Amino acid sequence: MDTQYDNLNTSGNLEIWKVYNEGEEELVFSDHNMIVSGLASGLMSLFGGMHSNKIGDFQIRYFQIGTSGNTPENKSMVQLSAPLTHVEYDPSATSDLVISSVDIRTSNSTTDAQTAIQIPWQHIKKVTPTSVLYTLVLDSNSANDKTLQEVGLFLKSPFNIAGKLTPVLAAYKKYPAIDKKQEFSLVFKWTIYF
Repeated sequence: MDTQYDNLNTSGNLEIWKVYNEGEEELVFSDHNMIVSGLASGLMSLFGGMHSNKIGDFQIRYFQIGTSGNTPENKSMVQLSAPLTHVEYDPSATSDLVISSVDIRTSNSTTDAQTAIQIPWQHIKKVTPTSVLYTLVLDSNSANDKTLQEVGLFLKSPFNIAGKLTPVLAAYKKYPAIDKKQEFSLVFKWTIYF
């Protein structure tokens, strides 16, 4: 039996780069990501005219980084297993990140208060008529001395639960552990193909 997800022809690829303060770049990971059911549900809501009436609520505008990882990855995932908190992203208050307190949608009617990072508009680029590149940056002052192992992209707020900002997980990837240090920024280059 087909599900709403099976009818959605999307895929993605994630590259993770270490960019050292001196300018050297090192590719540390490249693989396909998991598109999860939240993207399908959000797009169905958009095209069906349900929930939010703002097109911006259906755009991918947030990301999270985590210190664990869901194993195995599956299409029904709704959140990271161990997302960073505000203080873990920016312990020295010198980060360039736009950090938001949000309510991550975990089911049709429930949410979980978490921290997410807003993706700046200049880091979202249409690269072909059917693909978008999201460049997610953890600068040299962010998440230092954390072992990072998962990342997720989120639709801004497609379901408008109780009028709150409620991001929905759209894509997910667990990757080999990376020990984040002040000597480098981590750059996630995530392409989604529609």
